[in-house]
Amino acid sequence: RSGPQRLPAAECGSVTVSGARAVLLWLAWMATTVGVRTEAADSAVNREDQLKAGYLLNFAKLVEWPATAPADTLTICVVGAAGLYDTLASGLGGKRIGNRALAAYKLAENESRDRCSVLYVDAAAPSQARTLPDRTTAALTVSDAKNFARSGGIIELFTEKNRLRFIINLENARLA
Repeated sequence: RSGPQRLPAAECGSVTVSGARAVLLWLAWMATTVGVRTEAADSAVNREDQLKAGYLLNFAKLVEWPATAPADTLTICVVGAAGLYDTLASGLGGKRIGNRALAAYKLAENESRDRCSVLYVDAAAPSQARTLPDRTTAALTVSDAKNFARSGGIIELFTEKNRLRFIINLENARLA
């Protein structure tokens, strides 16, 4: 006999053989599709972290550091944004800006920002963690938080048309 056959209810819950195959094929397709979407999402997040790390390094290169900045090391501190910190930490080995070594530091939300030459604060960090250092600390402040540049920060990162962009508040930069 050709065509779908009904199996006994105890064996498959009254699903036809072709229906069982369809369900299995659909489940296999969903498993691979969900895996691909997750990998694609992870890849997009990783790519964004890489871009942000590149921006932070380039911003640090372009700053005219004041005499009060440490002469031997520029420390890039990160609050939140674990992926960005991991990207920075793994990519800084031996890199320098001028004669200053570069270092990445994972900053706790309530930890002093005094050691930071560049301070990146993730938009997802709690609001108390987004508190900026006082003006006596010369730090380049960067965040992807909305209105960061208007709220005392120096550089605000944002995404527009699938591209990472930035706003620089020159007045805040001069005050830092």
